Amino acid sequence: MYTPSELLTEDSPQSYTEPLSPMSPLTTVTAQMAKLWLQSLNLVNEPLEDEGAMPGSFLFNEAAPSDSSPSMDALETLLTAAVLTDGPTDESHHHRLFSSAAECYEDSGPNFPSSPQPLDVTTALQSLAALTKTPSVSPARQAGGRRFTSKAIVSPSKPSLPPSSPSSGKIEKEESCALDHLSTEFKAYQTELLDGHFAALSTELQCQKLDRISKWLNDGLVAIENYEERMKYRKSKAKQATTKEDIVQEKRDCIRDLYDTAFIQMDPLNQILILLAVICNLIIGLSVDQSNFLIHATILCIHLGMSTCGSPASTLKDQLSSSQNKIIADMPKNLTDALRRFDVDGRFDFYVICPSCSFSNKAHPLKGKKTFYDFPPTCHNNVVGEKGVSRCGTNLLKTRCDGSIQPIKPYLVSSLSDYLARCLANATFVEQSKQATDSAFRAIVSGKVNSTTDNVFDAAFIKDFKGPDRTLFVNRGNKIRLVFSMHVDFFNPNRVTQRGAHDSIGVISCANLALDLSIRYRPEFMYMTVIPGPNEPSYDELDHYIWPVIEQFILTWRPGLKISRTANSRNGSVVEAGILISVNDLPAARKVAGLQGHGSSLICSVCDIYGKDRILSMDYDHWTRRNVDELRKWAWAYKNATTLAERQLIFDTHSVRWSSFWLLEYWDPTRMLVIDAMHCILEGLVHYHSRHVLRLDASAAKLTSDGLKIAFDWPWIPYSPEAVSPNSLLQEKHIPAVAKIQETLCLSLSGKNALSMDKLWTRLNNQSTKGALEFVARSLEVPEKMENVDNAICSLYIDRAKTKSKRKAKDQLAFPYDQPATTKHHLIALLLNWRLKQPHCSDAYIIPTGTPETLAHVQKVIQETIKPAYINSVPRNFGEAKAGSLKADEWRTLSTLYLPIALITLWGDNGGLPSLADESEAGHLLKALHHTMALFQATIIACRYVMTEDRARAYWEYMKIWTGGLQVLFPHVQGGVPRPNIHAAAYL
Repeated sequence: MYTPSELLTEDSPQSYTEPLSPMSPLTTVTAQMAKLWLQSLNLVNEPLEDEGAMPGSFLFNEAAPSDSSPSMDALETLLTAAVLTDGPTDESHHHRLFSSAAECYEDSGPNFPSSPQPLDVTTALQSLAALTKTPSVSPARQAGGRRFTSKAIVSPSKPSLPPSSPSSGKIEKEESCALDHLSTEFKAYQTELLDGHFAALSTELQCQKLDRISKWLNDGLVAIENYEERMKYRKSKAKQATTKEDIVQEKRDCIRDLYDTAFIQMDPLNQILILLAVICNLIIGLSVDQSNFLIHATILCIHLGMSTCGSPASTLKDQLSSSQNKIIADMPKNLTDALRRFDVDGRFDFYVICPSCSFSNKAHPLKGKKTFYDFPPTCHNNVVGEKGVSRCGTNLLKTRCDGSIQPIKPYLVSSLSDYLARCLANATFVEQSKQATDSAFRAIVSGKVNSTTDNVFDAAFIKDFKGPDRTLFVNRGNKIRLVFSMHVDFFNPNRVTQRGAHDSIGVISCANLALDLSIRYRPEFMYMTVIPGPNEPSYDELDHYIWPVIEQFILTWRPGLKISRTANSRNGSVVEAGILISVNDLPAARKVAGLQGHGSSLICSVCDIYGKDRILSMDYDHWTRRNVDELRKWAWAYKNATTLAERQLIFDTHSVRWSSFWLLEYWDPTRMLVIDAMHCILEGLVHYHSRHVLRLDASAAKLTSDGLKIAFDWPWIPYSPEAVSPNSLLQEKHIPAVAKIQETLCLSLSGKNALSMDKLWTRLNNQSTKGALEFVARSLEVPEKMENVDNAICSLYIDRAKTKSKRKAKDQLAFPYDQPATTKHHLIALLLNWRLKQPHCSDAYIIPTGTPETLAHVQKVIQETIKPAYINSVPRNFGEAKAGSLKADEWRTLSTLYLPIALITLWGDNGGLPSLADESEAGHLLKALHHTMALFQATIIACRYVMTEDRARAYWEYMKIWTGGLQVLFPHVQGGVPRPNIHAAAYL
């Protein structure tokens, strides 16, 4: 507190003879007042220096020097002018500068107090002290003012606002003051009780004082609880507001202007250079380093070309003009820069895959930084274990050498909204999408029935399908409705080699089925997401990669996606899209749909046929479709199960596990899960018939290297790290043992060039390891316990055990019935028990279809046949190991062109044809020809672009002929399990 003498002596006008200290409060006030300047009159309609100022107003000039110290005379003059010019802007009132005092105050006389009150000196001094201690702030700019003219200019005023409730800041200050007051009272009461005087009081006074303090405590606690509740309420409100703002801001950050014309507005040189880099990398296929070299060389050539202007030679020393330097500076520095400017990457959602459970943990972009993400440090997946559900908690991040923290396994999921916005900017995409649904709806309204089906919109499934509004999906109204097919497949990025790396990466691709086939599978019209490697995920793990894609399609189905602009509408349109077909090969189809594998007894995902022995059954009139509601019910039960035992019980009983496809309200795997013809027919049945039935394979030896005869053929599963658990992986040097075991199990057990059971046991024991035996046993689905073993195998096991044993009581050795197969000899016994159930010899089974002469004739036909240029070629050395693995298109060409010509000319074009009832070799070959041509004719029909009812019936008849004669004509395939593709082909 200042005393009156201090206030009178501190910074008094009498001491203002020298410049004051910069720290002096009055110096600050004086300096700020010195910045006031008078706005000059606008006599010649010149623009005012400040748009918000009135002519003749005093304005605050921040540009004025702050260290100026005007004299007291100048300051008094300035203050006098300010006081004199301060008056009402209404010209109906008298002004104090041009009127007398009586005229000036005649209207405000009643407002004056009747008798002036004396000024309290102490109060005035305190006010002055508070004023001088106020921190220096920039005064607000005044918009009003007064002109020295006969007419006043009235400044527009803001409309008066209704009184508002106290701001949160004011409430918080009041509560803070109240809490401070309570704290002060608490300290006072504490001192009063503990200072020693309290004990000297009488009991009555002590009770009174304690009652008063107790009441104060109760009231204070109630007040504090109220303040706390208010604080929590304000925090929740603030958090909700912040969350909403964050969501809105995040959406704004994700908005990308797809119609940006920045590339078009670039300099032509930059456009050409960017296009050159993009084409060289994406179309020609140059690597990143090669593309960067090309970009840098082109920039250097352009720089040298610019330097030749006005000079006979080019040099880098010449100075370029500013415009030329700008062109050079705007050029892309590398391929990444060129791709970014061309905007080919699109937008992605960032996920971090858990190394332990493969759960997809979403990473959120940082505010204001679209390329920087906030990665979750640990996996937050709830893992179902043997004892219950627990949090995974696996570390998701790693620290690199440079100190940066990066995710161990990143996963980028393409943005569906970004993809749709890009595609709908293409007129062809929009027109064909609308035309497909409109044509189907017109056909329904008119009652017209198409005799042919050349696209999915001609099928009854699409025409009867209900949209989000429960009306016909093809009745789109003003919306755009899209039908997508999803395909999931895995491949080896390092090529498939016998002893190469077994890496695997996957692709999730979606195609718009309304587009014409000529453009449907172009990269620009495909929605794609890459599943990172190096190994293919298991059944439960694959779903973690699929659900981020399914999640986006859920939103595009209901409520739909509003595209602000399309190719034919600047007002945009609402888009509703759905995955109506999932097209995969058989193993991937079972994986994505959460059904049992193709090697299980559940041989079909459409009907309820059960058992591998019914794969060849074509009695389709008695097939009943599976109950979709039951599948959905048990899929959700599998998801909500809390233990592995519960899940295994559901899976074994109902043959279904959880799949994210069940999140789609319209998902029906009995109608929407499709095995594509490429994998099912071409790489499935045609490959199987040519290699294993007809044995047109030079690498499939009829005799082993040591002269032992092959009794039968079996569709063995080659070793793959993806097919075994991490604890059962084989070393590289032990992988060849798998093929040796498989070959040994096919050797003849009787007849010429046969092998006895004891020698077969010895051969398996010498050329294999326990891990290789376990893999073969699992691939054959051999029981894991020593049960139902043939007596001959049991006796052989005991005899060999006695020979090897060093025990004296060898007669006490017994076969380990019902014991788990834990040793190498246990596994050999189980495999030999399986072998006894297969054909023992091959003398009466193999039709001579795969002779070297037959294979040579097929190769000759391939080499000498003149074909149109649009038909792709096949390896001329077909059937040999050097030909490699054939692709689906090569199998199509073989089955529809070369093999029919070769086999007809070899087995059927010989003048005097034998009767089909002839049991001679020629008769068997003719039957084999008719049987083979039934499959090839069904293949030709299945590969047609247009389907009719007559063709569909013919396809069924040919498939019946082929499946009916498969094991009758070729008994050597009876021992093998029929391919599940045979039954799946019935639903194409």
